Amino acid sequence: MIRSLKYPDNQPIKKDIEMAHSALEKIRSKWHLDKKNGWVGGVCAGLANFFHTDPAYVRVALVIGALFLWKLVLGVYVIAWILLNDQQD
Repeated sequence: MIRSLKYPDNQPIKKDIEMAHSALEKIRSKWHLDKKNGWVGGVCAGLANFFHTDPAYVRVALVIGALFLWKLVLGVYVIAWILLNDQQD
């Protein structure tokens, strides 16, 4: 009953899904996995390609971040690994 009061015709839900999909496509168009230069999943190498830097810097930053917020860093890494596409040549 509460859901029917908030979303009577499900239009806002469809709009939210479309917005999330378009945002994910924007991210996918700019940031790809780089499994050729990557160690585990290619997330750090892909991020390094995005910022035009060496993957070692991104890996060091990931390890330092994981020392303090390991659950967050691991979660973001796994989500990026799942959602991002392989690098297109």
